[in-house]
Amino acid sequence: MVEHVLTASAERDFQVAIQATIDIGALLLAESATKVPESYKDVLLALGQIGVLPLDFAKKIAPMAQFRNVLVHLYLEIDLRKVYFYL
Repeated sequence: MVEHVLTASAERDFQVAIQATIDIGALLLAESATKVPESYKDVLLALGQIGVLPLDFAKKIAPMAQFRNVLVHLYLEIDLRKVYFYL
């Protein structure tokens, strides 16, 4: 039971952290008069392109936007090793 609670907490908290990063990024892009991309991944890449994030870092974390989709929509297919690796 405790393991399930810890796993569920890790998944949910990671999902919220990713979503907050994307939401804040979209706001920053809008404030900078930069077109807000349609994909979550491209929001993070755009932050690197305008200098809000170091470009190499933005490229490194951009796939987490796709992992957010796994957490939200493909929750039955979540590989816990990936959750802990990404965290």
